[in-house]
Amino acid sequence: MSDYETWFAGERNRKMRKEPRTMTAAEKRWVERLRKVLGECPPTLELATQGDASVGVWCKRRRKAVYTAGGEMCDGGAEFTGAKLATVSSACLIHGVSG
Repeated sequence: MSDYETWFAGERNRKMRKEPRTMTAAEKRWVERLRKVLGECPPTLELATQGDASVGVWCKRRRKAVYTAGGEMCDGGAEFTGAKLATVSSACLIHGVSG
């Protein structure tokens, strides 16, 4: 059993398990608009969470070149290397989690 499965198998965590609530009609419309916009992203661009409520727009080619050379994008690396093209602010928090 993985650490993840062990953590969720505990009694306390089984009690925390809940089904997600149903989204409102307005929330569903917003999510569909977001899906549409993200689905139209040019293949030359990439997105990265940055901070609590913004997304960085990166040049995919530049990011790959930086990684190939052993560089990093974190801690200002995207700006320093010119990979970051824009920042898009959000009205809501953007959490960076895996899975």
